Amino acid sequence: MADNADKFDQLIIEHGGDSRLLNDSSETLANEFYAAASFIPNEALYNFLVEIKPDLINLAKLGADCIPNSRVGREVRRRCQRDLRWMAQYFLWDSMSVSNAGETSVSENIFLDPQYDVFSELFVKKDPTKSIQDQDPVKTRLLLWPRGGCKSAYDIVDAVQWIICFPTIRILFLTAEATLSKGFIGELRGYFTLREDSPTLFNLFWPEHCCLVKDMGAGNIFTTPWYKAKKTGRKEPTVIASSVGKTKSGYHYELIKADDAVSDKNTETPEQCATVSEKLFLAEKLLIPGGLFKDWVGTRYAEEEHYGILLDKYLANGEIEKTSGVGWSFYHNKTFAIKILIGKACQIKPEVEEKLRREGRPVNYIEAGEDGCILLLPKKQPYSWLMGEFANNEKVFEGQLNQNPRTSSSIVFDRISLIKASGPYTMLPRQGPVSQFWDLSFSEKKGTDYCVGSSVLWGEEDVVDSSGKKTGNRKTVGYVQKLIRDRFNPFSCAQAIVQLVTEQRPFILGIEKAGGSKNLEPAIQAEAMKTGDPLVIAVCTHIDWVDVDSQKDAKKIRMGALLPWILDGRLKFLNACMAPKYLNLEVLYSEFERCMTSHHHDDIPDNLGYQPRYAPRATQIVVERNVDQMFNLDRQGWGEVYDPNYRGSPFSGAYYLGEDGVMIPHQQTGPTRWVMEDGNMIPLDSPEPFIMPGDLFQQAEPEAPSSTPNGLPNILGVGMWG
Repeated sequence: MADNADKFDQLIIEHGGDSRLLNDSSETLANEFYAAASFIPNEALYNFLVEIKPDLINLAKLGADCIPNSRVGREVRRRCQRDLRWMAQYFLWDSMSVSNAGETSVSENIFLDPQYDVFSELFVKKDPTKSIQDQDPVKTRLLLWPRGGCKSAYDIVDAVQWIICFPTIRILFLTAEATLSKGFIGELRGYFTLREDSPTLFNLFWPEHCCLVKDMGAGNIFTTPWYKAKKTGRKEPTVIASSVGKTKSGYHYELIKADDAVSDKNTETPEQCATVSEKLFLAEKLLIPGGLFKDWVGTRYAEEEHYGILLDKYLANGEIEKTSGVGWSFYHNKTFAIKILIGKACQIKPEVEEKLRREGRPVNYIEAGEDGCILLLPKKQPYSWLMGEFANNEKVFEGQLNQNPRTSSSIVFDRISLIKASGPYTMLPRQGPVSQFWDLSFSEKKGTDYCVGSSVLWGEEDVVDSSGKKTGNRKTVGYVQKLIRDRFNPFSCAQAIVQLVTEQRPFILGIEKAGGSKNLEPAIQAEAMKTGDPLVIAVCTHIDWVDVDSQKDAKKIRMGALLPWILDGRLKFLNACMAPKYLNLEVLYSEFERCMTSHHHDDIPDNLGYQPRYAPRATQIVVERNVDQMFNLDRQGWGEVYDPNYRGSPFSGAYYLGEDGVMIPHQQTGPTRWVMEDGNMIPLDSPEPFIMPGDLFQQAEPEAPSSTPNGLPNILGVGMWG
């Protein structure tokens, strides 16, 4: 064994160690020595362990502590606790069933694929010198990865690392079915199983956690020998596996791993999806009070399932940092402290998709070809295999492999076209008529539709041919400059409607006449009267109440009719139209993408589907240059864009230009403005008295300058000198 110790010393020196430290026993130099050992690459350390494994087996016979207390033992144990990639790629290989007890070369380990490196960035980086709760401020993680992509196998490796870092930890594996939960326990036990004839590396370096199969017990629980020997008196085992809805109340855990808790069988109907999601949220109550860690791991099956709810909630709100790799996207929502990793097995390259559209060819994986697609796991899931899965069942392919529960052929509004139709504040015309429309829903219950209000500014643009040259013709364009999507009670809804009218000065206000919404008319008129503004009062007392079309599929027809408007550049979206509640257009894009296949979360396209009814009248106003019915953006908004000291009028625009070129809602310092918070209208500042101008659109006289020429004293007042 002395020879092996020397070999390890030489391995350290080879990768950055100092030879003078080899024989020095001082604590300071010893720490430096092991710090140098950390620079040994994982592959080099693994090859060294394989080489000396026969000697390690003999050393273990001398005592259980011999290997853990040796130089190589300390480094290996340190690395196991802090490097998840080392555990998944090398150290646990001979414990994995696919390795054939280590007889298969480690080069066959799928986790060596660089696409899995991001997993170690998703899962908690553990430090055994800190408490469990202090490991990471981010407590929630969501991993969506293709079926068959070994996501659960990696998740179990992470659980093993948690156990060796914190032996008294209590972990709950939550799955869709009881049989699946037992499978997780069985795979986890495999790492802790003592194999007397051919011990694994885990047996040799972590003997205190290993035992024979006969001592592990049966069922869906597992307690490590170390935890059992401590006799903590806790009723919970180290790990317990359960199915959705069958968790034990009164039990508590430091970590919940909901792995494949959503399946094809519990997402067959929207009602079933809602029930399962509610049970999963209730399961979070089993965490230790104060909240510890929960990992959601799975693949998509339906629009309304639990993963979809999490994505809707955390990818559309808050401060989000995004990084991307080949086939995957990693999101860190800093506001809600959640990390989300989404991997898609097959995607068409954006430039190839654009080329296919330009050439008028079908946009699909076959037309794109293998070279035109981004493959997440080309070795395990090659293009030919993926196309076979696609041909067998497109819906299953998109959901279970691409995390997209809608088929690509059913997507009418594609993401690229929607992004191309979006732009900054400067794309807006400097004046034009505004139409507003509201689709109301007063319930505050989760899962119900939102109240949505849209404000569209109408203008004209030159028509260009395929080469980009102007044809001499003009087209009417609607610019969605404001979208409100929230839940209100009747009182706050009336306030929101009048506030939007006050801000955007529309020539028409339309509201869908459904669900008793017309009963809100007196409240709207009362709020309008409070403003004392003749225009606001006139608009709010002449509301265009639109009857609901009872024709079959009328809603889909109305939403689908927006496609030519978007593709032809006749309907565009301001990048900040949903601010301040939503800082980007992810919600808008997502609702458009799925509005033709799902009746849930289609509030925005449903609302905007009514706006084209006002296009003819808006066009007439533009052609006739009827400025009395126009919203003057030059007067009301551009001062806010270019003048940092601009003091807005009571009817000023709602944005100012941020440093990154994105428009941000303007916090007016004049009369009271309001903002929606949890369905209530909250004043932003104190009201100030103001005098209603006689002509809102009359150009104000330029302010007299206070400066004087040639240094003459300003003795006669502003603008007067002598």
